[in-house]
Amino acid sequence: MKETCNIIACGNEVKNFDLSTLKGDVMVINGAITLYPNAKYFIALDAVVFKRYEKWLKDFKGIKFNDRRMTGTKQIPQYPQVNLTGYSAIRTAQELGYKTINLIGFDAKGTGDAFGFNELTEAAHELMIDACKDMKLNFLTKSAINGTL
Repeated sequence: MKETCNIIACGNEVKNFDLSTLKGDVMVINGAITLYPNAKYFIALDAVVFKRYEKWLKDFKGIKFNDRRMTGTKQIPQYPQVNLTGYSAIRTAQELGYKTINLIGFDAKGTGDAFGFNELTEAAHELMIDACKDMKLNFLTKSAINGTL
């Protein structure tokens, strides 16, 4: 079993972190590729995201995941009950065998201005959290990351 996977999303809370201090592997979601271009994994569900961030993905050395058959990506299952990239990232990290999954920027407070994505509604955020209740997840905030990593 692998030790730690840090999943970076695009919520506003991610701006409060020094991402260079992360220990373990890193998976970035959608526009978070611009914050951590040397991640081990990139995941996006929409082809438009791959197009939008092709400048960063062109030289990306890690593994790219998508829930469709896109050239150059590894296909992951579709989760129709929670069709959110964050949820797919969490499940993918789990299926890759990570013991600990740290979530950064999963605060449901993102804005299109910051990273080019739509704000995750509180209802969708709660649905995702509820769907993950069987998993050990660490939601890292600025105080938590400074105190535990």
